Amino acid sequence: MYTTNSSYTLAIRISVLCLLIVQTSSGVLLMRYSRLYNNYSSTLAVFYSEILKTGLLLILFYKQNQFSVRLTWSAIKKEIIFNPKETIKLIIPGALYLIQNNLVFIALSNLDAATFQITYQLKIITTSLISICILGTRINKNKWVALISLMVGVILVQDGKSTKPTEDSHEKSWAIGLACVLFACISSPFAGVYYEKLIKTGAQCSIVIRNLQLAIFSLTFGFIGVLIQEGTNFFLLGDQFKNFDAVVWGIICIQGAGGIIVAAVVKYTNNIQKGFATSISIVLSSLISYLLLHDLVIDGQFMMGGALVLGSTILYSMSGTKPPKDTAIDSKC
Repeated sequence: MYTTNSSYTLAIRISVLCLLIVQTSSGVLLMRYSRLYNNYSSTLAVFYSEILKTGLLLILFYKQNQFSVRLTWSAIKKEIIFNPKETIKLIIPGALYLIQNNLVFIALSNLDAATFQITYQLKIITTSLISICILGTRINKNKWVALISLMVGVILVQDGKSTKPTEDSHEKSWAIGLACVLFACISSPFAGVYYEKLIKTGAQCSIVIRNLQLAIFSLTFGFIGVLIQEGTNFFLLGDQFKNFDAVVWGIICIQGAGGIIVAAVVKYTNNIQKGFATSISIVLSSLISYLLLHDLVIDGQFMMGGALVLGSTILYSMSGTKPPKDTAIDSKC
């Protein structure tokens, strides 16, 4: 029989997982849909999502400091401004995460949402390999089986060439889309593992502080990217939001809130539940891509590859991981 507390926790867990499914699926689908008809600047969209993300982090940090402007500003000065040695450590993941976010837009300009999401699961493989090299993580047999199955599944999906040819196919390159996904599958895991190592071995500060340090570099590199792409046009009245419509703003909000949702997922769920949520998101994206966007052909090879990826994702999530070779450092963050 569930107690009030356990029922409340279960409700939060289910809500968080549903948010993750909606955020993952809607973000990818809206990006894909928007790239089919709108020639807006994806670099600007990424930059604005980083601004929103930073704003949400500041609100959360303000709450943690008893809604006191004085305490919040004092903590920011102490932990970020007057602590450059720790802050500068986030320059690598800050740059890599920004590059990854821009690559996702390019990939979804050339690949349908389902193929993108299935291929993007290759990051499980690269994360595992990078974790072995940097953190000394040990991968058990079940996880190796899952990783091999995942690779086979992605190869089947990509080899099937399941995207329908379109009239403007000359503007869309499967090779460019695939290259962007593969690079994102390397840059994102490396940034994530680097960030994890920093949290475990660096100064024991709060997760919010670390994310604010990360945001400094994401915003800086994001603004540089905007200036490179837009040039002086960025400073012309109206060009800051050129071709932005409700769909684009929806993407910015979804991306901006993504960090908060991921933090909630880490806090309230486990890897198994997250694995199932990811699988549901892939299925949902495939169905909507097929039924509404009409940019996906589902054949036997695609279904077989997709099933392997889904099964591998769940198997990997259910398999335990041995601790790193060195004694684990308990993070107080």
